[in-house]
This record gives sequence, structure tokens and C-alpha cells, in this order.
Amino acid sequence: MHSPQRTLVLIDPSSPDGENGIDVIDADETNVTLLLLLDHVSAAAVGQFADAERISLQNAAEIYLQQVADRVGNGHIVDMVSTIGHDYVGEILHAARRSHATRIVVPWTMPGLGANAVAHLADRSDVPVLIAPPLAA
Repeated sequence: MHSPQRTLVLIDPSSPDGENGIDVIDADETNVTLLLLLDHVSAAAVGQFADAERISLQNAAEIYLQQVADRVGNGHIVDMVSTIGHDYVGEILHAARRSHATRIVVPWTMPGLGANAVAHLADRSDVPVLIAPPLAA
């Protein structure tokens, strides 16, 4: 019996392509974890939204992740996780382990998470690391 796919999708709110990881989720997949790195440059817009609305960064992250989760669609169990920390690779790996991910999807746009960090993530990960492609033109 094959175990269900559990995908951890890293979200980049700084780019139109930053949510492309949800496009690789299979229709028969049951568990999806959305991860937002709040201490990363990509989450600056979430911080600006929090300031403008006079809410906490965590509340702003929950609102944003819920909007993304709504686009994942029915039939999927979606967990939403946001973290604060400067060890981005470590944060991603920790979230993957906690969610029992069978793969990790990273948007190609992730600023500051260049080829070296993605290679480091792939080297340290027990599961495949996929790069979500850009939007089709």
C-alpha cells in the first residue's frame, strides 16, 4: 500500500510566481502544508499589511495563508505554518519534518534563497526538493 503524498509548499508573497508551488499539488493528494518564512525578505508585504491594518504579524500571516489555502481547493487537508528565524533552510526542514512531508516545493522566485541554499536544502533533506516553475507567459 502506498502512503499518501504530503507536500510542504514554501510561499513567496513578494512575487506573482511565489504561490506556484500549489500548482504542483496532485488532485489525489491529501495533505498540504503551506509555509511562510516571516523573517525572510519575501514576507515584507505581509509585514506592511500588518502595520497598515494594525494587527500582529502572525495575524497578517494567517490571513494571507488562508487566502492561499482557499486556492488549493477542496479535497485537500491544508495546514498553514509561519515561522520566524534566520536559518531558512533549518526552518524549512523543521516544518517538513513536523508535517511528515514526502516532498518540499520551493518557488523559483524565493529571494535570498539562491541556488546554494536550495542545494543545501536538497542535501540536508530526507525528501525530494522540487522547484516550482514560473507562470506561463
